[in-house]
Formats: sequence, C-alpha cells, structure tokens
Amino acid sequence: MGAADASPAASSTAGIDARIDARIDARIDVRVGVWANLCSIAVRCSRLAATCRRYAALARASGARGMVGGQMIDIEAEQAQSPLSLEQTSRLQRMKTGALIEVSCSMGAILGHASATNRRAVEFYARDFGLAFQIRDDLLDATGDVEAVGKAVAKDAAAGKATFVDLLGIDGARDRAALLTDQAKAHLAPLGERAAPLRELADHALHRAS
Repeated sequence: MGAADASPAASSTAGIDARIDARIDARIDVRVGVWANLCSIAVRCSRLAATCRRYAALARASGARGMVGGQMIDIEAEQAQSPLSLEQTSRLQRMKTGALIEVSCSMGAILGHASATNRRAVEFYARDFGLAFQIRDDLLDATGDVEAVGKAVAKDAAAGKATFVDLLGIDGARDRAALLTDQAKAHLAPLGERAAPLRELADHALHRAS
C-alpha cells in the first residue's frame, strides 16, 4: 500500500503523534535549559562563597585578633616593666607570624574546595607550624651566623624582646619547635599523601639555616 492509500484515520494519528513528540521535545528542552541555568547559578554561588571565605580569612588574620593585634602587643611589650611570659609570647607570635602562615594555608584549602574537615586539619597544621617557624627564627637570631642567616642577628636581645630562647633556653626551644612540627604534621592525617608537600615544608622550616 502506497502513501496515497493511507487512511485519513492513520494520517490523523500520525499528526497527533508528531505534535505530542514536538511538545515532549519542547518540554525536555525547557527542563534541560532550566537545569543548566540552575547549575550555572550554583557554580557562581559556590565561587562567590569561596571568595567570601577567602576575604573573611584574610580579614581575621590581618585584624585585631591577628597581625594588627599582635603588633600592638609587641609594641606595648617593648615599654613594659617586665618581659612577656611564655604564654603571652606564644599568643603574640600566633597572632603575627602564625596568622600569616595560617591564612596562607587556609586560603589554599578554600581555593581547592577542601571539605570542612580538611580545612580544619590545614588550619590546625598552620597554627603549630607557624609557632615552630617563629621558634626557629628566634634560635637563628640567637645562635645564627650573619652570613648564613642572611640578615642581622641578635636583634631581639638588643631590643630587649622576650624570645622563646630566653624563655626556654636553646635546647628547650629546639625541643619545643620539634614537638610543634610533629603535631603540625599529625594534624594532616585526614589528607593522606596529598599533604606530603606541607609535611616537607614543616620539616624544612624546622632545620632551615636562614
């Protein structure tokens, strides 16, 4: 039977089927378009949230509870009647050197879209690493050679600043720096081998000569 022999009923049914198919296709196109738009909005919101978290981390690290506050304590300590205690010195250095290192690590975790658990692991790492870094700095200032260190040494003693070497002694400061370095690396356990460069960085900082 040729096309000319098709019954009117068959032609009508074919036409209905075509219209239904067209409507289904149109609806699918609309839904695909809606989902695409929603996905695009979600991506933009995710990027915006990450940007906000980065700025918030930077604001905290540079504000009254971070570098600015730490510098204020440092200035006041120079005019104080008595030197800072170990606890006060630790707080001061966590707010200065520690804050710089912590925000650097935190922003890397945020940019990498790390989970909340992994971000906390990196932040805890940075806090202990930052203090270990400062203790090593104090050791270099007290025992280092100008040529090896690459800058003037014994500056803190000349300025009358309390250092970890003054408070703990040379051996005590070395032991504390080693302990903090081990703690810092232990915090990275949830990240596994992905955190290997951070562990290497902590070990390098502990033994650096400049």
